[in-house]
Amino acid sequence: MSFDVMFIVLFAALLHAAWNAFIKSGDNKLVETTLLVTGAGAIAGVALPFLPAPAQPSSGTWRASTSWSAARSGRRPSASRT
Repeated sequence: MSFDVMFIVLFAALLHAAWNAFIKSGDNKLVETTLLVTGAGAIAGVALPFLPAPAQPSSGTWRASTSWSAARSGRRPSASRT
């Protein structure tokens, strides 16, 4: 295994452990989860304009997996939920 792959796997494990520790340390898990997801979304929102768009052939895979997931859960995917 190359050093880059090993570093990425270990970094992902560290992030997962930090996520669990942060969520489980608080009294109100809903608030802790909301803060964590909002922070991650803000970081992703800042980084997203600087990343390349996915290759066009991958969109079919994404649509298929989304449709399969929605069918299994019994819900239809929609643009907005009210």
